[in-house]
Amino acid sequence: MEAHFEFDLPEWAAVTAILLLLLISVFFSLAETALIGASRPRMHALARTGNSRAQLVNRLRARQDELLSAILLGYNLVNIVASAIATGAMIKLFGQAGVAYAAVAMTLLVVIFGEVLPKTLALRRPDRLMLALAPTVRVTAAILSPVNRVVQFVVNRTLRLFGAHRAERGAGEHAAEELRGAI
Repeated sequence: MEAHFEFDLPEWAAVTAILLLLLISVFFSLAETALIGASRPRMHALARTGNSRAQLVNRLRARQDELLSAILLGYNLVNIVASAIATGAMIKLFGQAGVAYAAVAMTLLVVIFGEVLPKTLALRRPDRLMLALAPTVRVTAAILSPVNRVVQFVVNRTLRLFGAHRAERGAGEHAAEELRGAI
């Protein structure tokens, strides 16, 4: 017996869902780039003056690997769901050719509006954006933490198989440590 599932979402609902998911994708791209690009010395200086958001940014940065993993998990989840909805809607409208139409449309939408545009904005204003996004990033990471722990477990076990389970200190860590020592 063949199982058959029909996804019959009205077009307005599909478009609304895709737009909402793309907005969430923008958030994840902004957060990822702002987290990496925000100035450590500026965040430390703001935190010393009592800026609670800068203090939060510093706490988030202390868990940067875990946070980036959660951001990437959320980013991929929303883009895959948006693409699945778009594929269902396009198949409904155009038959099997809708698969190709959805792939092209979602690739363009995700690359332009979910990647390039928000990351360009975040590169231009990383400090301001990270300060603004920090509370939402913290909540999002907490929500995604159960799945993220599983992902991290699989990643760490896979790295261990290839002998890459110990982190090497990179140039960025040395520079950050030297800067903290100078301050």
